[in-house]
Amino acid sequence: MSGFGKVTERVEGWDEGESLTIGIDSIGPMKSARSTFNLSEHDGRTTVDMTIRFGPIGALLGTTIMRRKLNQQSALGLAGLKQYAETGDPITTQDDLSPETLAAVA
Repeated sequence: MSGFGKVTERVEGWDEGESLTIGIDSIGPMKSARSTFNLSEHDGRTTVDMTIRFGPIGALLGTTIMRRKLNQQSALGLAGLKQYAETGDPITTQDDLSPETLAAVA
């Protein structure tokens, strides 16, 4: 994540076709965070609802300073996941995102 240094993510929960939970260590000034992605189908399309949980200091920073940055990065992550699902090409950095994917997030 640009401006946040190295971020380590790990899968903490997986419910096939339903949800994914990712633990995140050392995200900017915060010690940790946890993101849960819940999937549901509506009118033949998949909807992704994301919940982010922080520790006490992260909760304060998340609701004030970092919310916009996290929303932007989450949109990029989901766009990358969509691109990967459609093409099978691995996405390891933002540079791997196609111009069409980046335009869809802008």
